[in-house]
Amino acid sequence: MLHVTRLTKECRVLVDGTDRPVVRCCHRADRPLARAVGLLGTRRLDADRALWIRPCSAIHMLGMAYAIDVAFLDDEDRLITVRHVRPWRFARVAGARSVIEALPGTFDGVAPGDVLRLV
Repeated sequence: MLHVTRLTKECRVLVDGTDRPVVRCCHRADRPLARAVGLLGTRRLDADRALWIRPCSAIHMLGMAYAIDVAFLDDEDRLITVRHVRPWRFARVAGARSVIEALPGTFDGVAPGDVLRLV
């Protein structure tokens, strides 16, 4: 469950450049408190959910109990890379302007350069 849902805008479908759904329910954290809270305090992330944090170029997994995949996007929401990040680790990508945090495997089939957007 996402505890940050009260701090974010309503969830929307995340699609790739071909309008293929990637995640059914993606929340956007673009306010300072929502960005600071992120996934902290969650024991798990529900399937088909994600959190898009903007602006953001680095994440930490301090205090997290599970691994996630993190999509790092540029300023035009094009995928730079996806990193698998385990608990108690950090991840940073130069040039990233936002990140999308989701369960491992969520971004399989999405390639660098693909544009991700909410509909």
